[in-house]
Amino acid sequence: MAAQTTVLITGGNSGFGYAVAEELASDDTKHILLGCRSAEKGKRAVAELQKQAQAKVDYVQLDVTDEKSIAAAVSEVGEIYDRLDILVNNAATLDQVQESLGLQLASCFQTNSTGVALAVDAFLPLLKKSSNVARIINISSGAGSLRRRVNQGPNAKVVGMQGVAYAASKAALNMITLAQAKAYGGDALKVFVYTPGFVISNLSTLNTAENGAKSPKDGALGLAKVINGERDGEHGGFLSESGQYEW
Repeated sequence: MAAQTTVLITGGNSGFGYAVAEELASDDTKHILLGCRSAEKGKRAVAELQKQAQAKVDYVQLDVTDEKSIAAAVSEVGEIYDRLDILVNNAATLDQVQESLGLQLASCFQTNSTGVALAVDAFLPLLKKSSNVARIINISSGAGSLRRRVNQGPNAKVVGMQGVAYAASKAALNMITLAQAKAYGGDALKVFVYTPGFVISNLSTLNTAENGAKSPKDGALGLAKVINGERDGEHGGFLSESGQYEW
């Protein structure tokens, strides 16, 4: 029997991350690692997945805002699994509960962009040990598209500075991904940034079906194709479910 493909999903206990894990859970060639900050929530999510999964599912404690937590997760994955095949950087925050714009920016950048850069740097040696094509997939958002912001219509003032911390951190993530693709990409390692679109999640009170958010399962179907190597020819791209997204 061929070795299972080890897939680590950060922020995998809820929302889009959990939907991705659910999508992969029916594939017995996958070994899913849910990287979660909360042990209680992470282990509960693993238990739910294991009820229906054909894939193997395990929990890894991982807080991408904490370098010691990242280092401990790398050590755990290395000791138990020896390698990592796929890293899905999904953990994110839209922190509008902070009292000031400066604190919102600091919080969003720490999780959404800095945390991703540190996680990739730390897990890179394990990704390079993959016996197949390894893949890094950073989960971004249309909110981080500079072109989309430039092309906003006459109602742009309604948006104004709303959500700017989140949007700026995702724009930074896009740049980080491009740098990673140039620095690390090749025949054995592919790097992508992917947007699932506006999906239902606990990211904010706006991410609801009533506000037009789609099921996270829809975006997860598209991401599964990237994970499975069906879009390797788009290495270094800003991908959506239906094609390329505008930078």
